[in-house]
Amino acid sequence: MQAAALVFEFVPLDVVFCLNEVGDVKTRLNAISNLYCLTYDYVQGFTKVQSIRNRHIVKQLSENINYFLLFLQQLLEDSNVHVVITTLNIIQMLVENLPKAVLKQNRETLVSTTLKLLGDQKNVIYQSIVDTCLLLLNVLPGRFVIDCLVDEAASKQANVCQNALGVLKSLLIQISDSDLDHYELCRKLATTVFDVNPQGVPVSAEQTDKTTAILCLQQRLAWYDLPCPVFQDSILLPGQVNPANYFVRSNYFDNGELKCSNIYRLTFPELKKQF
Repeated sequence: MQAAALVFEFVPLDVVFCLNEVGDVKTRLNAISNLYCLTYDYVQGFTKVQSIRNRHIVKQLSENINYFLLFLQQLLEDSNVHVVITTLNIIQMLVENLPKAVLKQNRETLVSTTLKLLGDQKNVIYQSIVDTCLLLLNVLPGRFVIDCLVDEAASKQANVCQNALGVLKSLLIQISDSDLDHYELCRKLATTVFDVNPQGVPVSAEQTDKTTAILCLQQRLAWYDLPCPVFQDSILLPGQVNPANYFVRSNYFDNGELKCSNIYRLTFPELKKQF
């Protein structure tokens, strides 16, 4: 009896065909359940083999996983929510079980697949993305994952921007400070957070000097509980600024003596030009 043709080394071709049956929801639902089970059986073989030293095996496995991730990206476009959620669970399963060497070689595709639905408004999808990103911190450099999210936060789509900032908030609680340049992170986020209008934060510009600009950026980042720069080279930890406060007294040093300048109203649109 002839063996069934396989794609990605472990998925029968007929399962792929069934997943492409656009007009038959029942067939697609059965197929995505089969794909989940097939993936589970496949990755279980790697749970005790996290260190693969044979470069040829790593290369071949990485290529298969890359193609599989691209296939999963297509499934994330399915109109059926169950298909989408199961696909997200499969992605999470890969992150949890595949060898780190394989995941690192596919990091761009892996992260882009994970973040593909970042702008979706369904809580279950957003939470799945957060959970997978937290797992990614265990296998990929934290700075790489954060940079990818910062890029997403620059999106012109409001939902993508807001959700990217939300995921960043969750990740920054877990990531080691040594893996990040906090001030550089704030600099990259400056335009993004100024373009968002969180409730209770004023948006008319009155002060445009550098110190006030940083104070305003600090205020915006605090709204999302992100690391905040105080002046130019130190960090205010999340939660230490109340984003509902409209006024801040600007402190500065003069010949080693701490002094206070005027109280500034925190305002924003023109201030983003400072960055």
